[in-house]
Amino acid sequence: MAFAAASDQLAEHLAAGTIWPAIGAFVFAVWAVSWAWLNYSWFASAYGNDDLLIRATTIVPMIGVVVLVYGLPVSFDTAARGESPNNLLMVVGYVIMRVPLIALWLRAANQDPEHRRNALSYVAIISAAQVGWVLTAVLPLPATATVLLIVVLALGEMVAPAIATRRYGYSPWNAGHLAERFGLLTLITIGEVIAGTVAAVGALTQEKGWSPEAVLIIASGVLIATAVWWTYFLVPSRLVLEARPERTFSWRYAHLALFGSIAATGAGLHLYLSFFLR
Repeated sequence: MAFAAASDQLAEHLAAGTIWPAIGAFVFAVWAVSWAWLNYSWFASAYGNDDLLIRATTIVPMIGVVVLVYGLPVSFDTAARGESPNNLLMVVGYVIMRVPLIALWLRAANQDPEHRRNALSYVAIISAAQVGWVLTAVLPLPATATVLLIVVLALGEMVAPAIATRRYGYSPWNAGHLAERFGLLTLITIGEVIAGTVAAVGALTQEKGWSPEAVLIIASGVLIATAVWWTYFLVPSRLVLEARPERTFSWRYAHLALFGSIAATGAGLHLYLSFFLR
């Protein structure tokens, strides 16, 4: 849902000519959703026991995604006006997605003494980051300063876990579980490209009826989605992670660009459609 919403906003603003602000807002949105999901999957790979707390903290981030999605139109509109793509609604949604992990890592620290320092490092990193994100939304900073702070916070959230892991060791993650979870979100993102294609063709046929352009759009969407799915699952991720665990972080972070690229494909199809509706 969030990827599809960001994709729609990207296509709309690219069609309006606000190219770089739209791309910036899109990257910000995709990063926020992907990073929150990636970190939950990392925790669940190590400590997901499917009890009440795990299930509750799975539902809460879903609520956060919904809140964040409602902030996306504001984010793209303000970026188009040369202002920061950040807004309080997006930040609240992001914080809702991230805060449950603090409780989960605290429980892991209590129940797994061997990896306590690693778990507590995640508690500190997530807590400090959320304070920073709230400050970006409430402080009356100039747009440039806010954007710079956003970039610093995002980079900090990605770099700090790698540093902490090098110092305190890995949590007991599972390669098979990670490969499955990341593959599932890849499939979901590809599904949103298909859904976007269907919506685009539906709008086109309602306006002008079936045409060669409509057939081209739907064929392109299906072909691109199939190619991405085929290519992604050619790589035996579980085997790679088991054989080269030191590459886990680079493998995880590469998915940030992957999810954004797949979602941007849907935006391209919508943009292509807009030229035929004019």
